[in-house]
Amino acid sequence: MGAMPAQLTIAGAAGATAIAVAAEHACALLADRTVRCWGYNRSGELGNGTFTENLGVATAATAVPFP
Repeated sequence: MGAMPAQLTIAGAAGATAIAVAAEHACALLADRTVRCWGYNRSGELGNGTFTENLGVATAATAVPFP
């Protein structure tokens, strides 16, 4: 068995009901139906209107209609 990954706490992502993880960024759906993202942001993956990386604090993504 390989080594277990270290636990990481991301400020702003508490209460997540779902998490989507990619190679260099992740997003969490919170209980209030907002989305918070963190990680590298080279192509605007975080959805916050910038290309600035955010490695420790989840930032609000732009609202997207969700049924």
